[in-house]
Amino acid sequence: MRLGFIGTGIITKAVVTGMCRFGVPFDGISLSPRNPNAAAELATLDERIRVCASNQEVLENSDVVCLAVVPQIASEVLGELEFGSRHHIVSFIAGISLAELRRVIPQAGSRAQFRCQPSLRAREVLQSAPQMTSRKPFFRRWVKPWRWTTNASLTRSPQ
Repeated sequence: MRLGFIGTGIITKAVVTGMCRFGVPFDGISLSPRNPNAAAELATLDERIRVCASNQEVLENSDVVCLAVVPQIASEVLGELEFGSRHHIVSFIAGISLAELRRVIPQAGSRAQFRCQPSLRAREVLQSAPQMTSRKPFFRRWVKPWRWTTNASLTRSPQ
């Protein structure tokens, strides 16, 4: 799987770091040059992660494209890119409807898949999911030991 990330902020950092930390298989990850410091830091995590010279280069080197830009610039940034029908699209952009994404990226074709990420913290999602919290042993073992240190990072509590 060749992944590309348009936008290199908190969400991209969390996803890429998590993939590396937990051994999620991938052939390569191409990063947007938008935030050079964050992209360079992520590139040090694995030799298969590289920072591209442009967002279009990210698309050229990816089959799955993750959109992680702020909603205020989404139309401008995405409107400049040439997506192909081979691209599968994952959107982490809050507040942009699927219809709006399809309007901005018409060339993505019918094979494109959009998945939107709600703007909730993972812990809030886990705690509010009845199938997770009703399984008390699972919840105590996997969810409770984690504590939030910032909006973007999660650390394991001492046991």
